[in-house]
Amino acid sequence: MFPRWIPFLRGRRVPTKAAVVPAAIGATILTLVFTLLFLVSEIRGTTIQGDDLPPGSPTLAT
Repeated sequence: MFPRWIPFLRGRRVPTKAAVVPAAIGATILTLVFTLLFLVSEIRGTTIQGDDLPPGSPTLAT
């Protein structure tokens, strides 16, 4: 239900699609961003913050 302080909507039920669609879009965008960030950092051999990988990192194993 909408909070009482929201004019014209107070006390009404929130439509399911109004909650699910933005959440699904946000989850998809975050998944794509972090997947791309991980792949780029693996290709460059750096951490997500741009530092060199520490010695003994599993991705450095041959």
